Amino acid sequence: MNSQQILTDIVILFAGIFIALMAVYYILKNDIQRFFNLKEVELNKESRSHLLPLRLQAHERLIIFTDRINPANLLVRLHQ
Repeated sequence: MNSQQILTDIVILFAGIFIALMAVYYILKNDIQRFFNLKEVELNKESRSHLLPLRLQAHERLIIFTDRINPANLLVRLHQ
Protein backbone atom coordinates (compact mmCIF):
# COMPACT_ATOMS: atom_id res chain seq x y z
CA MET A 1 0.00 0.00 0.00
CA ASN A 2 1.33 3.37 -0.90
CA SER A 3 0.85 6.59 1.02
CA GLN A 4 -1.91 7.83 -1.30
CA GLN A 5 -4.02 4.73 -0.59
CA ILE A 6 -3.50 5.12 3.17
CA LEU A 7 -4.45 8.80 3.00
CA THR A 8 -7.58 7.95 0.99
CA ASP A 9 -8.59 5.31 3.55
CA ILE A 10 -8.10 7.77 6.41
CA VAL A 11 -10.20 10.43 4.67
CA ILE A 12 -12.98 7.93 4.00
CA LEU A 13 -12.85 6.75 7.62
CA PHE A 14 -13.11 10.29 9.01
CA ALA A 15 -15.90 11.16 6.58
CA GLY A 16 -17.86 8.12 7.75
CA ILE A 17 -17.31 8.99 11.40
CA PHE A 18 -18.38 12.58 10.74
CA ILE A 19 -21.56 11.49 8.95
CA ALA A 20 -22.39 9.04 11.76
CA LEU A 21 -21.90 11.70 14.43
CA MET A 22 -24.03 14.20 12.54
CA ALA A 23 -26.80 11.60 12.16
CA VAL A 24 -26.71 10.88 15.91
CA TYR A 25 -26.79 14.62 16.63
CA TYR A 26 -29.85 15.20 14.43
CA ILE A 27 -31.62 12.22 15.98
CA LEU A 28 -30.92 13.39 19.54
CA LYS A 29 -31.19 17.15 18.90
CA ASN A 30 -34.65 17.47 20.45
CA ASP A 31 -33.59 15.52 23.54
CA ILE A 32 -30.50 17.69 23.94
CA GLN A 33 -32.56 20.88 23.67
CA ARG A 34 -35.09 19.56 26.18
CA PHE A 35 -32.26 18.72 28.61
CA PHE A 36 -30.83 22.23 28.43
CA ASN A 37 -34.29 23.79 28.78
CA LEU A 38 -34.89 21.73 31.92
CA LYS A 39 -31.57 22.92 33.31
CA GLU A 40 -32.64 26.53 32.80
CA VAL A 41 -35.95 25.91 34.54
CA GLU A 42 -34.15 24.14 37.37
CA LEU A 43 -31.96 27.17 38.01
CA ASN A 44 -34.89 29.31 39.11
CA LYS A 45 -34.65 30.67 42.64
CA GLU A 46 -37.79 28.89 43.82
CA SER A 47 -36.68 25.48 42.69
CA ARG A 48 -33.16 26.08 43.94
CA SER A 49 -34.40 26.51 47.51
CA HIS A 50 -36.38 23.26 47.26
CA LEU A 51 -33.70 21.22 45.57
CA LEU A 52 -30.67 22.19 47.64
CA PRO A 53 -31.59 20.11 50.72
CA LEU A 54 -32.38 17.12 48.53
CA ARG A 55 -29.09 17.41 46.70
CA LEU A 56 -27.15 17.72 49.94
CA GLN A 57 -28.90 14.64 51.29
CA ALA A 58 -28.11 12.72 48.10
CA HIS A 59 -24.43 13.70 48.33
CA GLU A 60 -24.32 12.62 51.97
CA ARG A 61 -25.80 9.26 51.06
CA LEU A 62 -23.29 8.77 48.25
CA ILE A 63 -20.39 9.60 50.57
CA ILE A 64 -21.64 7.13 53.17
CA PHE A 65 -22.19 4.49 50.48
CA THR A 66 -18.68 4.89 49.07
CA ASP A 67 -17.26 4.71 52.59
CA ARG A 68 -19.18 1.52 53.33
CA ILE A 69 -18.19 -0.29 50.13
CA ASN A 70 -14.51 0.27 50.87
CA PRO A 71 -13.13 -3.29 51.24
CA ALA A 72 -11.29 -2.50 54.47
CA ASN A 73 -14.45 -1.12 56.09
CA LEU A 74 -16.49 -4.01 54.72
CA LEU A 75 -14.21 -6.59 56.33
CA VAL A 76 -14.28 -4.84 59.69
CA ARG A 77 -18.10 -4.60 59.65
CA LEU A 78 -18.59 -8.22 58.59
CA HIS A 79 -16.08 -9.57 61.10
CA GLN A 80 -18.01 -8.15 64.06
